[in-house]
Amino acid sequence: MSFFNFLSRFFCHRARDSERLETINETNREIIATLNARFFEEMKKKQEELKSAYEELQQSNIELENKTEELEETNKKLKEWQERLLAMERMRILGELSSGVAHDLNNILTVVSGRVELLLQDLKEPQKIDSLKIIQQALDDGAKIVHRLFELAKGKTHKDFSALDLNTIIQQTLEMTSPKWKSEAKKKGIKIETLTELNKIPPIMGNASELRELLTNLILNAVEAMPEGGTLTIKTAYHWQVPPGEQSWVEVSVIDTGVGVSEEIREKIFEPFFSTKERGSGLGLNIVQGIIAEHKGKIFCESEEGDKGTKFTIKLPALSGISESKKEELVQSTEAPAEGEKEIRILVIDDDLGIREILFEILSKRGWKVQVADSSRQALDLLEKGERFEVVFCDLSLPEISGTDLARKIKTVDPRCFVSLLTGWSSDLNELSETPAIDYVLTKPCRSHEVYEVVEQAQKSCVM
Repeated sequence: MSFFNFLSRFFCHRARDSERLETINETNREIIATLNARFFEEMKKKQEELKSAYEELQQSNIELENKTEELEETNKKLKEWQERLLAMERMRILGELSSGVAHDLNNILTVVSGRVELLLQDLKEPQKIDSLKIIQQALDDGAKIVHRLFELAKGKTHKDFSALDLNTIIQQTLEMTSPKWKSEAKKKGIKIETLTELNKIPPIMGNASELRELLTNLILNAVEAMPEGGTLTIKTAYHWQVPPGEQSWVEVSVIDTGVGVSEEIREKIFEPFFSTKERGSGLGLNIVQGIIAEHKGKIFCESEEGDKGTKFTIKLPALSGISESKKEELVQSTEAPAEGEKEIRILVIDDDLGIREILFEILSKRGWKVQVADSSRQALDLLEKGERFEVVFCDLSLPEISGTDLARKIKTVDPRCFVSLLTGWSSDLNELSETPAIDYVLTKPCRSHEVYEVVEQAQKSCVM
């Protein structure tokens, strides 16, 4: 083989090898490109999956945060409802207790009120008469408080509002509470000075008894906040410059120079059963707030811890268009019966000695013949012996036979007898008034003129 042939063959083989190598390289490039494409495609999918997973995780975190907030809100509402239920349970228990003692309290108030009225009729000294009138006013307010507690226990609310002079209410309350801030303080060797700045104000619509109770609570709280003595100031003002469409209002401020309260306590003072006193009921300021709400008013408290005092500010809607002329009070006559009036025989049936005695004295004072019985059995014995009465006062809650059943028995013996039932339970009125055997229902505590009205009603009904 010649050298040239050798070279020719060598280069031919090299060319074929180059072509094969190029083919291999091309194949490798295609494989690498395919693998890269697949890799990037897989990477892209993984990135999308990771992105989707991340977004889902973020969404889950948001939902978790929302659920956490909802849970916190639910827990907050649950706590609020638990507190409300606890307060409602406390009020229910209070209602049951108030209902349970209402009858006995009304009996006591009837006896004391009756004694005061008898004293008023006999006394001549103006100073003593004024003191007794203050006592009578306090008794009337006490009776209304008992009545309102009973209504709250039964879920009822009925308010008798009328036009009132708030300055007069303040003066009455100061007089009624003077034993606390004057006499009692003097015995303790301390002095509590009272200052009033009662400016000219228009009347307001309200319930006098409730407003006196409201002011009494604030005054007594102020006195207790000044154990070393101090100054109690009560101011009134009329705010008539108000924006168009808004109602003018009367402002009352009760200010003391005693021990203040912290902000933490100030935020809780109107809550029921909250008290900083060892023997406090925690209802005083809650009742105050309730009374103000019923009068469509507002109350604010300003105080700081330390000897910086406390100021309560009350805002009540002013009443416009009412004459400021003084109104005459209606006085019930308690004069003796006119000469020649028919003799009236009256039977009083009550297991409470105090009630029997006071009704006996009130009725006897009019010249009527009065007998008393301490039980239904004793009353029936009198009737069975032939005793007859034109009017019978019968207590509802008698131990042996109820007042309603006894009334039926009395009517069976003597249908002409006028039977008046005595009750301390205001919820009984509608049902009792519809009972055929009962001619009249008299609620305790009752005033002497109300007792006389029963007899007068019996006379008008032509029973006697």
